Amino acid sequence: MAHLILASDGMPEVMKRRFETELGGGYDVLYLPPDPALPEPVAAHPDMIAFVLGDSVVMPAEYLETYPEIAAGIKEKTGIEPVASRAKRGKDYPDDIALNCAVAGDTLFCLEAHAAPEVVKLAGRRGLRLVNVRQGYAACSCLAAAGFFITADPSLAAAADAEGLDPLVISAGGISLPGYGTGFIGGASGVVGDRVFFFGDLFSHPDGEAIAKRIADAGYKFVCLGDDPLIDLGGLKTIRSV
Repeated sequence: MAHLILASDGMPEVMKRRFETELGGGYDVLYLPPDPALPEPVAAHPDMIAFVLGDSVVMPAEYLETYPEIAAGIKEKTGIEPVASRAKRGKDYPDDIALNCAVAGDTLFCLEAHAAPEVVKLAGRRGLRLVNVRQGYAACSCLAAAGFFITADPSLAAAADAEGLDPLVISAGGISLPGYGTGFIGGASGVVGDRVFFFGDLFSHPDGEAIAKRIADAGYKFVCLGDDPLIDLGGLKTIRSV
């Protein structure tokens, strides 16, 4: 079985084609339809709909009930049954952040009071240490993998620094998110294997050169999926098949 990548169905068609071409073999892509419980601009964002940790995925119970084909597709492609979360969901903060938790190394960063219990339990079983942060949108606010942690959020940067992750702190802005004032670096990118995919031109960001250097220094390549400025599409989630 191939690993499965969850991406937003709101990704422009030309970007989808380029992404699938760049991926080559070994990966399938499942584009997520919008969650009716979430605000329209972010309703199809993977970082709002799914928390993935290796070969486990947690998704809202109501979403899985609304779209049974999503659970079926994940099962077919990976052999994994999604864990259905009953955490409170809604269009207003903080009811929209239950699954927006970030993993870096052996640490789970989240606003603990509003994180889905299913996520906290899964992270605990996998030996992750929970670090409580003020930033409820932890996943979309950082781009993290082995060797780098990149964010514009001061609270996340401070938490990552305390964990010895040597965060690269970038300037806020430079990323579009229609319906909101700005998007975020985690939502504008995604890590697949040893590559970081950017939804648009990385160098349209004021700190594009510094981001590219930090990624390269960690042994990763980067791929820009377009020539337009970066856009926040909720990142990418890779489910490891069993």
